[in-house]
Amino acid sequence: MSTPRVLLVEDTTFHSVAPLAINHIKVAFEAEGCQAEVIRESEAVNFQPSRFDLLSRRNLNRLIEAPSDIAIAAGSRAQKLLKQARRDFRSWWPEAEVEPGIPMPLLATSRTAQHPPQALGICSDDPTTQRAAQLVAEELNLLLVDLTTHSSQADITLHSSQESQSHLHALDLILCDRPGEELPALRAALCGVAVIGPGVCNDEPFDPDAIDAWRTKSRQLLQEPELRLSHAEAWSTWLTNRHDPRTIAQRLLGGLPLLRHKMN
Repeated sequence: MSTPRVLLVEDTTFHSVAPLAINHIKVAFEAEGCQAEVIRESEAVNFQPSRFDLLSRRNLNRLIEAPSDIAIAAGSRAQKLLKQARRDFRSWWPEAEVEPGIPMPLLATSRTAQHPPQALGICSDDPTTQRAAQLVAEELNLLLVDLTTHSSQADITLHSSQESQSHLHALDLILCDRPGEELPALRAALCGVAVIGPGVCNDEPFDPDAIDAWRTKSRQLLQEPELRLSHAEAWSTWLTNRHDPRTIAQRLLGGLPLLRHKMN
């Protein structure tokens, strides 16, 4: 049987949110025995060329009409492009949970515990969570950083690097209502920042509607550096395992009959 062919089409919006995602998935596809090609939107490859730019339109059509067994459109403009070409494709949105069961690949970096704690992050619009964060910051004399004001597409990338994420490394703990979905919380977790919220590390459940529940958990982690560090490592490990590139590649390929034998 011939080698399965995968076409990955990525627009600039998707790339700005997760610059390394397509590269990691391409490698994962190749590990599954596929031949993977990437078409990335750029100045040289405009996904919306002028109707009068016949050369660009011809080159773009040649790229997206390349034969493949499965096409994956990463981002809304990539999806629009493949729809116009009347190609069947799988959609991949530039959010953490792009479709049920198909998240972004996440890679973590390690860190050492801060002594003493200095900054608390909040990633929530819920008044209860916000009030809890304010109280903890006041009680422990911490800087409170509101992560909800950050632009998820312009400022947040899911890959981990000291240059783009140095400000997050200064945080010791983040309170978040949706820690597995909110991009600022995900990004911080990959920097080794401890995160608390519903479902983190499958921890014992606490009432997110109770200010004291948030305060108790926050103070416990902030006052015990080693516990905070181990908590952060456990959550980061869980996230990166769940977002393993090869697992994601298998999910993206899973419904294609030609490739089912590759997953066995």
